[in-house]
Amino acid sequence: MSQIVCPHCGVGLQFVPTLAGQPTRCGSCNQVFTMPQQAPPAAVAPAPTAQPMAPPAPAPFPSMTQVQGSTNVTVNVGNNQSKEGTSSWAVALLLCFFLGIFGAHRFYTGHILIGLIQLFTLGFFGLWTLLDFVLILLGAYRDVDGSRLRR
Repeated sequence: MSQIVCPHCGVGLQFVPTLAGQPTRCGSCNQVFTMPQQAPPAAVAPAPTAQPMAPPAPAPFPSMTQVQGSTNVTVNVGNNQSKEGTSSWAVALLLCFFLGIFGAHRFYTGHILIGLIQLFTLGFFGLWTLLDFVLILLGAYRDVDGSRLRR
């Protein structure tokens, strides 16, 4: 797997052959650069030394987005969006059902600002609460870290 370096921030990125020559957005600094036409040559291994060296720790690659008209292609390497969080699905569902108009489920899952908005608008007159209840019921509701609720 070849690695290139962002010309703006110097972060190591994975070379994606399908994006060669295309404008690409660095996932770390969000700057646009052109993906090289070909992978950089592999580094020459140093001559062996008398003392063993520890292998370098693998660095995760930030996500990259191709910039081309209205089509965005995102390559996420190492990011797992389907991880489970620490908030319980059943607790969030019960809080939404009984105290949803006060935003209790939002406070429980870490969405403090949205919880305050729901508190002062009574769940946007119940509509927002109903939508959140359906999202929690279907398993599409996420906590503040973007993690799924734990079942």
